[in-house]
Amino acid sequence: MHRTRRTTTAAAVVLGVVMLTGCSALPAAPASPSPSLVPPARPLGVPEPAPTESEPAAPATEDDPEIYFTVDDGRASVPERGGDGCEGLPSLEPRNDDDDRRVHGYWYSELRDLGPRPQATGEATVDDAGLPVAYRAAEGDVLAAVAERFCIDHYPYLEWINAIRRGSASSMHDLGQGAMPLYAGDTINLDPFTIATVGDENGRVRANEIDFHIPPQR
Repeated sequence: MHRTRRTTTAAAVVLGVVMLTGCSALPAAPASPSPSLVPPARPLGVPEPAPTESEPAAPATEDDPEIYFTVDDGRASVPERGGDGCEGLPSLEPRNDDDDRRVHGYWYSELRDLGPRPQATGEATVDDAGLPVAYRAAEGDVLAAVAERFCIDHYPYLEWINAIRRGSASSMHDLGQGAMPLYAGDTINLDPFTIATVGDENGRVRANEIDFHIPPQR
């Protein structure tokens, strides 16, 4: 009986506490802590991350160096001649005033016949060494294509070495492509030593006066 009574008394006490609690105001919920603005401490032994850097720009790729030739007895250098098939030939060479081979102050040490091509299908004449010295134009030929066929990468040179027997006064100057006409059957001079003796235009041989130096003629 004593044991049962103690249990009843304890239950009554608990019930009283519950009733009193129900009559009291509920306690306010604890406020959520403000987020911390301080970054958490880094664990010991963990290194600081390296700062992020932008990727360095890739180094520029350099073009293959041009091939240069020393000319005019070491007084000048010129690049390799342009055009497929013209490799190994120096471009138009400046010549000093003491060089009688110069044409307008320049010359090509060698020409090369690359063979017939569109707008340059005529027949070439070669010397004993096999170098082209003249060209007979075919129907549809264009002087610019003829120049390319013989590795003449400075077009006005072709007009200079034909300035006496072909064209007119306008053909004697660096006026660009088209200053000198071309007809089927025309003979085009390619040799700086035959400017005054080789070449014709539409069946005629002109006798133009020139105002620039040419080599001794044969």
